[in-house]
Amino acid sequence: GKRSFVLNSQSVASKVQLGEHLSWHQGARTDFQIYFARCDNLELSRLRIKNANGFAMLTESCRHIRAEGVVFKPDGNRLFTAPRDAWKLFKCSGHIEINRMYVEGVRMDGQNIQSNWLFLERKLSPLEAVFFCKYTYAPLQIGSHIEFYDGAHMERRVIEDWSLEEKTEGGHKYRIRLQEEIPASALEGTLCAADCWEADSYTCTDSEFVNIAGAGHLVRNDHVTIQRCTYRNTMNPGILLGAELPTHAEGGHATHIRIEDCVFDHCGFYPRYGAEGCIGIKSSGFDGPYNRHIAISGNVFRNSAIGIHAIDADEVSVSRNLFEGVERPLVTQPGVTGKVEFDG
Repeated sequence: GKRSFVLNSQSVASKVQLGEHLSWHQGARTDFQIYFARCDNLELSRLRIKNANGFAMLTESCRHIRAEGVVFKPDGNRLFTAPRDAWKLFKCSGHIEINRMYVEGVRMDGQNIQSNWLFLERKLSPLEAVFFCKYTYAPLQIGSHIEFYDGAHMERRVIEDWSLEEKTEGGHKYRIRLQEEIPASALEGTLCAADCWEADSYTCTDSEFVNIAGAGHLVRNDHVTIQRCTYRNTMNPGILLGAELPTHAEGGHATHIRIEDCVFDHCGFYPRYGAEGCIGIKSSGFDGPYNRHIAISGNVFRNSAIGIHAIDADEVSVSRNLFEGVERPLVTQPGVTGKVEFDG
């Protein structure tokens, strides 16, 4: 009839019962309902997104963002808002402050905070080199830093000058001159990052993430504070900390993180990169204590198999939390996880 269709799938039929609701959408299209690019001092207030055909909102290469009362929620009796992330913060810098955000019914992540890695392609001199970055172009800033990684060890060098070398298939090449010599350990293919493509600070307070087929917060950034937020029915961890390298080269590492006075209920029942539970600390393509200085305090964890799944983590402090209906409050991986202090 007019209001029905047939899905010929034994796999789906074996998992559902009569009367259950299913969400239907057009899949992983990289469309954006709302798109802000290179907007400084962006302020968003009482913005409501009811549906989207891809990402609900993208802010790209914006510096300083304040948002109050931004809502991603379907209208009527629909389950579903968007088939991708609700709000992706991509290569945004400065100070980002978000308060009273509400995210419901997205098929990936609620808030995705990321940049892209740079790769050292070739040295032109001790002070100058060409770097490759996947995907879209973003300007660099003279006086900011390029980070050179040798495993978990990192050295910074100040950018003296730069230019776009060329646009290539799948990305862009940057010619960068530094004030000091390139580290001796840096070779062709060395992993690097531009700190001007990350926020100086990110704060999210009094926000909710509900019925999400991904993570509530996907954090690949430094200096993040998340306070008094609620995560309910998230397929992946409510908060997932860590970078991604093999597919999209998404960075950077999650360091100097505070998660305080939040509530997690029925989160992380399906793993992402191998991390489950309410808070996951796991990178994709890295194996070691890359995500550091993480304080998790005063939170409530409910109805989940794992409370905190700390894998690629070091210098983690877990204190004053309440675990209700949680099978394993803390899970680490010996030989990979660094120092974790847990008060039980």
